[in-house]
Amino acid sequence: MADGDQTTLGDEEQSFLLSGTSSLDGVDFRAATGIDASNLSRSVVGTIGFALAAAATLFVQGVTEAWTRLIDGLAGFLGGTQELVTGVASNLAPGAVYRDVPGLIGTLADGWVSAMEGAWSSALPDSGIAAWLFALGLVLLTFYAAARGFDAVTEVIRG
Repeated sequence: MADGDQTTLGDEEQSFLLSGTSSLDGVDFRAATGIDASNLSRSVVGTIGFALAAAATLFVQGVTEAWTRLIDGLAGFLGGTQELVTGVASNLAPGAVYRDVPGLIGTLADGWVSAMEGAWSSALPDSGIAAWLFALGLVLLTFYAAARGFDAVTEVIRG
């Protein structure tokens, strides 16, 4: 510390916690003649109150952050997220390189869309109207199976 950093308390500042001060011979500061217990106890209780308030704030902040991370994780699981690419691919491009990771919804939708594309595009142009009706029936059957599945899941969830 520099020499000018330390200062002595004035009489008014000392009188907050002390019941009185008196001068001592040969010393350049005032000595306490007693302690004001009520002001000291208020200071201690106030310090404890601020410490409890800080602890409560940190607890609420921690719970909030935990719920936020849980919701973000669930959203990433269902909707997809991005993941940092490390290794050779990260050396090819400057900065951070991310790749999209599909979530559960994206994976199921991609599988369903590719199955529908396969059903509609297999040999339909060459097979005539019967193949078109078969493909349409397959799509309607898929929608029916999905609706029944959603109904079954709803019954299980509702109990």
